[in-house]
Amino acid sequence: MPKVLLVDDETAVRNALRKIFERAGLEVRRAPHLRDRVVFLTGAARDPSVHRSLEQRGVPLVYKLDDLQIVLDAVRLTLLRGGRPGGPTAGRA
Repeated sequence: MPKVLLVDDETAVRNALRKIFERAGLEVRRAPHLRDRVVFLTGAARDPSVHRSLEQRGVPLVYKLDDLQIVLDAVRLTLLRGGRPGGPTAGRA
């Protein structure tokens, strides 16, 4: 079962997303080693100061109020890419 690290400053949102991810077959738990597998979910996704640096790093950015299926799809895409921006070979010489 693929593992993801879910971080949110709102307990209710974090708990709701955890349940959705677990129902979709993902294991959600504390795992700092997963820090390279990032999908950034925020209510400020349309703010250029927020999304500019994330886009440069290749981190998927999802607006918090989007359809939850989009959030789940972004997580699955990140898992398929090996958790690294740009794909499984990014950052290797």
